[in-house]
Amino acid sequence: MSDGRFENVAFADARRLVEKLGFRIRQQRGGSHLVYRHPSVPALLNLQAQRGEAKSCQLRQLLRLASSMIDSWRRVMTEGPQRQYHIDIF
Repeated sequence: MSDGRFENVAFADARRLVEKLGFRIRQQRGGSHLVYRHPSVPALLNLQAQRGEAKSCQLRQLLRLASSMIDSWRRVMTEGPQRQYHIDIF
């Protein structure tokens, strides 16, 4: 990444990453666009290959969505109900 641009990221690698993060294909448009949805993210993610590589603007969108997911998970973990444990030792 240089100057906010992603370069030389293979489309197949980007697709594997998206699916490993839990996104699932919602629909495919015209054969070149893949539209992904994640159960905890309201926005859709669109991926399209350009000469075998992922478009940098779509990779930036993926990073923003992944960052939002991490922030949400972090809030749940830190603001969730606190459990207290008591251990009796005889």
